[in-house]
Amino acid sequence: MTTSRILVLLGLLYPLTAMAEWRASIENYFFFTTDVSQFSASRRLSHDQDPTQPLIESEFADKREDFIYQPELELLNDFDTPLGAGQIGLKAEGLIFTEESRFTHPLVGVHYIHQLPLDNRLILRYTAIPDLYLGRNAVRPLSGEEPESGETIRLAGEEVTTHFWSLGFGHRFSEQLNTRIYGRYGIRRYEHPFKQRDNDFWTIGIHTELEPTDRWEIVLGYHFERALAKGRHQPELRDDISYKNHFLTTEILYDLTETLTFELGAHYERNNWTSGLRGDVRKGHHEDFAQGEIALYYRLTPALRLMAEFQTAYRKESFEPRGDLSYNCGVGLQWRL
Repeated sequence: MTTSRILVLLGLLYPLTAMAEWRASIENYFFFTTDVSQFSASRRLSHDQDPTQPLIESEFADKREDFIYQPELELLNDFDTPLGAGQIGLKAEGLIFTEESRFTHPLVGVHYIHQLPLDNRLILRYTAIPDLYLGRNAVRPLSGEEPESGETIRLAGEEVTTHFWSLGFGHRFSEQLNTRIYGRYGIRRYEHPFKQRDNDFWTIGIHTELEPTDRWEIVLGYHFERALAKGRHQPELRDDISYKNHFLTTEILYDLTETLTFELGAHYERNNWTSGLRGDVRKGHHEDFAQGEIALYYRLTPALRLMAEFQTAYRKESFEPRGDLSYNCGVGLQWRL
């Protein structure tokens, strides 16, 4: 059902590419992953996507291998207004898992960029990620209802829908230096029986883009995020996933030749759990998430380029004896109309 939803979203946007005022970018990627439970988070761990993905319960996660197809369609329309130039963009993306189809889900988004005087610009975005399956999780019993010795813990599939709205204010200091202040507000809503994990979050951050030469581009970013979960008011469940998050990222692109570009990325997240509930396993603990990636982009024509990418990600809760390591590798094709 979710796969059909993704294809419908792409199909609804595609006819707009025939209109002269619209420009389109069509991307098709094929990936192999060693851990389906971490794949979505690893693909969106970037300064301009959704780096603070929902919590994954490592103890019960579906750590399986799979092949994934990632189609993406983005439409852009540039126009002039009495108050300056503007751009509107529409985006539809899907992650379609071959074997572990329950992890399949779409992403949709819209943005508006308005050019302001003195090399300033205003950026507005909305993104929705519905029906994201996170894997299995233990259903929290109420106080006094803990399973007796030897009784099996009841597991259920955990799903969440995310919406977030972001506002950015950018300024170009020179041809080599561009900076953006970024803020967002969002909500994550979980399906029963994990409604105690519903949370609202807000983010502030700064992105800096450096282009020291025509061949180099360097992106640096930092975000601070605060989330407050419904579970903080339900002490009987002992499952408050409220957090304070620090996110650091750097992405470096270098043109090896006129047609071949090399990209190197490194990202780090620190989730400090803020639960004060007695009996909550996360009380006083934190989570670390680190990822590295390399990619090559080869331009076949001005409108067509090939991509090859390798990622490795590491996630660990401080109360766990060891963390989870995963690998992704993929190839893709981008076509700009």
